[in-house]
Amino acid sequence: MGKLGPFEENTVVCGDCLEVMRQMPDGCVDLVYADMIWENLDFGWLIPCRRILKSTGSIYVQTDYRSAAQLKLALDELFTFRNWIVWCYKAIPTRNRWYQRKHSDILFYTVSNDYTWNEPIQPPSKLALERFRLDKNGKILNPTPAMARKGIHYVRNVVCKDWWDDIPVPSGFSPWDTGHKVHKWQKPIKLLERMIGASSSIDDLIFDPFMGSGTTAIAADRLGRRWFGCDIVPAYVEIAMERIAADREKRR
Repeated sequence: MGKLGPFEENTVVCGDCLEVMRQMPDGCVDLVYADMIWENLDFGWLIPCRRILKSTGSIYVQTDYRSAAQLKLALDELFTFRNWIVWCYKAIPTRNRWYQRKHSDILFYTVSNDYTWNEPIQPPSKLALERFRLDKNGKILNPTPAMARKGIHYVRNVVCKDWWDDIPVPSGFSPWDTGHKVHKWQKPIKLLERMIGASSSIDDLIFDPFMGSGTTAIAADRLGRRWFGCDIVPAYVEIAMERIAADREKRR
């Protein structure tokens, strides 16, 4: 197991991310993912993120409408903009005097123009699939004559767009459930797998300054990446390490 200053790789430490990053070496991280609490508009933690990232590194920061605009301005000062990703999800409907708020914003930036990129793909949209029919083997036929003339007779996965509607939210009680939540802001493992898979390579180091319940570490572990993170709440550090250990045991 490698070292990051005084810290071990593949572990979650309890502490403030500013203090933790202060002890990490320059340029040691390949990818940062941060699920930012919208109430905190102090973006000072982005500065040490820039220092610990390699020149080929990337950063994804997730938030919502209450802080996305301010966050983008802060990121623009330090990194190169790539995408404003919208993750659309289902959840229990609410009745208000505005449109249903059922998406989260993910801002994707890189340190330079020379960055790791493994082009991600996703299934065709549900709307597109409704137009198609199946052959006798269950494959989805492509009815477009132009595509048929090119020899493309079946619907294929598509290059990933900047809006994602194919990853459900973990809830614990819905038909689209992906597992019980142990943290209020817990994100699905598949969401992290998409970002980590696209913007890092095997054995790269993934860092999460707000680790929460450990989802980033689980996704990185499954994809053969090294990882490290911190959280200021001791109970969440314990939960994260328990979830990571349980996921490893399940995959043996």
